[in-house]
Amino acid sequence: MKAISVVSPVGKNIALGKKTLEIRKWAPNIGCNEDLLIVENHNYLLKDGNEEMGKAVAIVKVKNVRPFVIR
Repeated sequence: MKAISVVSPVGKNIALGKKTLEIRKWAPNIGCNEDLLIVENHNYLLKDGNEEMGKAVAIVKVKNVRPFVIR
């Protein structure tokens, strides 16, 4: 199972269904209908090597992965 880290309180909002869209600068290597572990951190992990002991808050089913376009 793949995981994605988010900053608190985003993970809790995803787990509660309040946040249903996540936008990233990079394209994730995950397909539709795949399970994804949501890990919540207290800080942004901005660079390779940044690590923090996060907390698993939810497992979600990915509905769609698509480019985000600003028009």
